[in-house]
Amino acid sequence: MAYHVDIFSQQLIRTGEEVCGDTVQIRRGEDQSIAVLSDGLGSGIKARILSTLTARIIVEMLAAKAPIDETVRTVVGTLPVCQVRQLAYATFTAAIVDHDTGVFQIFNFDNPRVIWLRGGRVHNPPRQMRDILGRQVAVLSDTLVPGDFIALISDGVLHAGLGRTHNLEWNWEALANYLQQSVRHFAGPSRAAISRVMRKVWNLYGGQIGDDCSIVGIAARQSRMLSLFTGPPLDEETDESVVQRFLARPGRHVVCGGTTGNIVGRYLDELPETDMSTMRPGIPPIARMREIDLLTEGILTMSRTLELLRSAADGAAVPQGESGDILLARELTLADHIHIIMGQRINDSYQSPDLPPNLSLRKSLVDDLVQVLRRLGKQVTLELV
Repeated sequence: MAYHVDIFSQQLIRTGEEVCGDTVQIRRGEDQSIAVLSDGLGSGIKARILSTLTARIIVEMLAAKAPIDETVRTVVGTLPVCQVRQLAYATFTAAIVDHDTGVFQIFNFDNPRVIWLRGGRVHNPPRQMRDILGRQVAVLSDTLVPGDFIALISDGVLHAGLGRTHNLEWNWEALANYLQQSVRHFAGPSRAAISRVMRKVWNLYGGQIGDDCSIVGIAARQSRMLSLFTGPPLDEETDESVVQRFLARPGRHVVCGGTTGNIVGRYLDELPETDMSTMRPGIPPIARMREIDLLTEGILTMSRTLELLRSAADGAAVPQGESGDILLARELTLADHIHIIMGQRINDSYQSPDLPPNLSLRKSLVDDLVQVLRRLGKQVTLELV
């Protein structure tokens, strides 16, 4: 089973400082996700520099497929130690998750223990302690299942409001229980659940943040797959085999283009049924067909969808509505893995006479669509037929 790993974070900066002394770095690759939370000793610029260097070394080594043990050994051996307090100048928690298997490893060096929720409840399996270059590193290795949520935390979160009377009962167990309640409140792990925890931390500090605070949430779920078929195949003789391959793919199935829809309809022995209620100015109506989750017109709808996705990549929400462009944008933003099958037969009605065949309007549009979807964090593959 393919896993999708959502990773999100939130931070609070120590009152009086301009930058956060904690650094969070996240990198999502094709086959694995990496998250690192590093806490620089003290606060401000110096702490930020130390934590940034630590986090960057870990991310770059893991992304280059360096063994995690070697990565931790390199960082631990590099970090200087404060001779007065006998503390490392930067602590860290590093997590790496395999997308195909859900297998993960977390190495924790002097940060608070991670919080793991399974089935909405605190799951606290034993950690293994390893001696790495004379330093104790906690290691957690296991396999995620859909619905799991792991939170990496800095000590500013755990020690929120230290010394204040209302902080007497705030410890790791209280924090874990509050995170559990927050996840239940929002019906699952989310940025909103993390925000709720951070509001609690803010209140415990009375708005005067005594230490930089960071939480990184790692949520696992089954991947949402989508296949999009647009444009007739170059060789008409392959129409049937392409449709068979398209329909055999897991997840949702989207078709863009009238000619493409007719090709699928011939294979299914069914005529597309147009839904005129979805027609909007400049956007043709969608059609309906069994086994197809969404069937839209081609170039016009995809062009408008591309505009909506570009706005989404800049932080805007996909608008509400039932027009083809909005429905297509919604399908694409909800998917994690998107496989696009693009036919290379030129549609003369859309092809500019000034462009050579390899620069067809559809090809240019699909290339732009792939780039924007990847900016949105989607895993996209393109198959030309």
